[in-house]
Amino acid sequence: MSAKSRFLAICLVLALSVVVAGGAVAQSPRKGDRWVLLMRAPLTSAPSPYRLDLKAAQGTFRAVRVVVAGRPLTLTRAVIAYGDGSVHDERMSVELRAGERTRPLDVRPTGRFIDRLELHLAGDRQARSGGRLEVWGLQSPAGAMAARPPPLAHTLVAAAGQSGSSRALTLILPPRLAKFRHMKLDLPSGVARGVLTSLTMVYADGVRETVAPDRRADRREVLDWLRVDPSRFVARVEAVTTADVRHAGAGRVRLLAELADGWATPTGEGPKHNAGWVLLSAGEVAAAPLPGSKDLVWAEFPVARGVGRLRRLRITPEPHGVVIAAVELVGSSGTRQKRQTSKPSGTGPVPQTFDVDDVPAGLAVIRIAVSPESRRTPEGSEALVRVWGRY
Repeated sequence: MSAKSRFLAICLVLALSVVVAGGAVAQSPRKGDRWVLLMRAPLTSAPSPYRLDLKAAQGTFRAVRVVVAGRPLTLTRAVIAYGDGSVHDERMSVELRAGERTRPLDVRPTGRFIDRLELHLAGDRQARSGGRLEVWGLQSPAGAMAARPPPLAHTLVAAAGQSGSSRALTLILPPRLAKFRHMKLDLPSGVARGVLTSLTMVYADGVRETVAPDRRADRREVLDWLRVDPSRFVARVEAVTTADVRHAGAGRVRLLAELADGWATPTGEGPKHNAGWVLLSAGEVAAAPLPGSKDLVWAEFPVARGVGRLRRLRITPEPHGVVIAAVELVGSSGTRQKRQTSKPSGTGPVPQTFDVDDVPAGLAVIRIAVSPESRRTPEGSEALVRVWGRY
């Protein structure tokens, strides 16, 4: 071997050594990091996947691993949903015997809050029944001190009954309702075991964007938060599923959304539309209490982030005929104030509105109750309520 060849070989070995060493550093715990037990969960003969809620875990984590106890299993897929809306989806084929563990999954240089872990298992369901899973998270000292931010305030922007094509559904939004940064579908429980083959955002300017092809629908909330173009108004959302939407069981299809950053602030884009009325929140309240009941059923509406001091609130329930009985304003410090609403305005097809004046600063949550005198409506026992604010 010539001197030049020996030199190139040495350089190649050194380069490979650097790459391997760098990978080892990324995969191994750093000084001060430790593996923390997040959850123990029993294994049953229920069909895969197993969904483990990890929102109660304290702090942020750089990686996750799974330990098997009792019975062997084969792990084919792991989906980690984080608090910021991001998702890590990893397919694998790992056979684990009792006491064995996976390699660290989704190793990151910085920690993130974990919302949920979804594990897909293969093999005989009866054989793994009686076993146990342990979920561990890799945590730094700083991650152990991190405080989880409050849940994303989300807005129910549309709700539809069981109608239309058996496998296609279109949710139409009011024109220029608001701009959003995340959306997700909430399907009735009967759609479980179906597959959402397509979810398309159709923007007001005609642009179409398919954001969720071939997503499994195994539970009521079938999708994690999906990113939406926050610079455009969404006109409608088109969904296609292998399940029969018309016979999907009780409940309605709902579209949840998170408002775009800054939309509802005094200097944001929201006040420039809808005659200055800014969408703050929306949701559902009981529109048809039990016959003879005089009790109010309350619903809480988290207010969008960054809202300033408002002059007036406007509440618009749908369908027509729903009467707002009481409103309570909850401040960020926990203070509560009852407010009287104005007499409803609007007749015929125009939605009735209920206004609230003298809005306190630091508004965080709006609690709304519907009067038992509200007439029962064909749409069901829930009313879609939107809350608006004006500066």
